[in-house]
Amino acid sequence: MLQKARDKIRNLPLLNVVRRTWTETSMLEFGLLFVALPALLAAIETLPQTVQDSLTLHIESPTLWGAYLSNFVHGGTSHLVANIANYVLLMAVLLSLAIYANWERELYLTTIFFLTVLPLIVSAYSVWTLQGSGVVRTYGFSGIDAAFLGLLPVATFAFLRREVSSNIRLHHSLVLVAVEMALILFGWGGLSISVIGLSVLAILGTGLLYWDTRGEWGTLIDTPEYQTLLFIAIAFFLILPFQNLVNVETGTNVYGHLIGFVVGFLFLSVLSLVIDLRRQATEIQEEFAFTL
Repeated sequence: MLQKARDKIRNLPLLNVVRRTWTETSMLEFGLLFVALPALLAAIETLPQTVQDSLTLHIESPTLWGAYLSNFVHGGTSHLVANIANYVLLMAVLLSLAIYANWERELYLTTIFFLTVLPLIVSAYSVWTLQGSGVVRTYGFSGIDAAFLGLLPVATFAFLRREVSSNIRLHHSLVLVAVEMALILFGWGGLSISVIGLSVLAILGTGLLYWDTRGEWGTLIDTPEYQTLLFIAIAFFLILPFQNLVNVETGTNVYGHLIGFVVGFLFLSVLSLVIDLRRQATEIQEEFAFTL
């Protein structure tokens, strides 16, 4: 009986996901993703306060140096720990999705973009929106965390494309984004035309997606491991953005969170949409030329 219980625990879907992610991730990849970046953020937190202050983004007198480095400075240990915890949690789910979708290269290239270019975008948007507001300076890794959160639906649909249907495209993830943005806008201002419009788009998009993939969900339905990973990814995406953009403490740079979140899902979704539109245009052109 004890052996049966151990076998059941050993074969739990979540443990299978963790096991596969661990075995298919090299020590170098694990170190870079889960050790190096948190260690860097922690090391910056140990710098003298005067040095940390010089690295923050001053809204009224921004510098390129401050615009970039301010994204890696924190306002205390609790701020640092929260951002590292969010990053590790999100990266663990993203990495699992990427491994199941054979999408690791895309994840790594996007991560490089988020760590090199995105900090400047977050800071530029923060300066633009906060100038004249009385806010003196901003700092923190939250905007980059939000980008990884925005990437979550894209990685989820990369997984679905691999395991469910080749008819699924990365930009179909905007269906999930529409649902989440409707929730966020509702949290900010209650029921509005934008909330209703996004909800309608989400329903129509879901219906079209199901129609294009009808009859192809058998593998997902029959595989508890896949269901568990999909449930975790969608649950995180439906809950965490609301926490990061609506249910926040006073003084939080919501604008930095928002632009990071938007870039997170648009970066690859728009690229996928452009590629798909070009493919369709080529097919139409070829069909038209053949008809002529």
